[in-house]
Amino acid sequence: MPSDRTDVPEVSKTPPPRARFGGGVVFALVFLTIALSILGVVLTANNQQNLHRLLARLDIDWPIGASEQTQRAPPALKGKRLESVAVRIPAHFMAMPEVDVPGSFVREMRNLGPAFCRAFDEAGISNPGWAQSPMDRRTFECLSEELLGQAGTNSDTDGEGEGDAPVASFFFIAKGDPEGEITSIRMKLVAPPGAEGTQARRKLENAVQVLIETTGWSDLADLDASVRQLADYEHLRFGMSYSFKREFTNGDRFNLIVLPTNKDPASRRARAYFERSTWLPTAPAVPLDWPRMELAVVDEL
Repeated sequence: MPSDRTDVPEVSKTPPPRARFGGGVVFALVFLTIALSILGVVLTANNQQNLHRLLARLDIDWPIGASEQTQRAPPALKGKRLESVAVRIPAHFMAMPEVDVPGSFVREMRNLGPAFCRAFDEAGISNPGWAQSPMDRRTFECLSEELLGQAGTNSDTDGEGEGDAPVASFFFIAKGDPEGEITSIRMKLVAPPGAEGTQARRKLENAVQVLIETTGWSDLADLDASVRQLADYEHLRFGMSYSFKREFTNGDRFNLIVLPTNKDPASRRARAYFERSTWLPTAPAVPLDWPRMELAVVDEL
């Protein structure tokens, strides 16, 4: 028998699921609140100095009218005023510095005498070496003189031959002190036309090369060129004078002179500063008496 009841669909009574993000939002809000509170305390501390530094770094103008800090006048000092006292200052304390007072770089030939003479001897310009001068005990020297032609009865040390005809010759002398410092170098050349004159010129050219190599003055190439061309040369460089000239009395005679000069005031001051004869004497050496312990070796019985 058919039933009078109609089928009605069953309705689920299960409540809908709640949103799962409610707790996370609350945690985030609490965290942001705490963080902003800490940040606000940090920025507003020390009279908002940290906030002003942050805004200045970000190049942001402070939106709220900043309170202008009133500059307080320093408190007046109380006490008894001291009387002014005159102080005398030497005039040179206030004077402008003298530019010409310092010295300059100067060349010297210290401790070069023995090696210099030895180098000339090895180059074919024979000499007895660096030895005491027979004319002055305080002067040391080495010299060499060589005649390259036939001298007559009227010959002399300047290379004059028979009938006042010049004889080819080469003369060299270096003078200095016992410590080996060279104070002057002189070379004389007599080179008349002919094979002997050419040989004498080679002696002088070789001597100039030895001079450049021994001293290390490689900037004397112009002097070497003048000697090879027999052209006059005169120059002052680093407190050292170089002169190569032809004699007026005879066109076949030449003189080469190298010596220190004090024409420049700066060079004169530099040489006076390094002059060892004016230095104070050094203190005598005193042996150091360090505390020490002496060990005695005793033979065991």
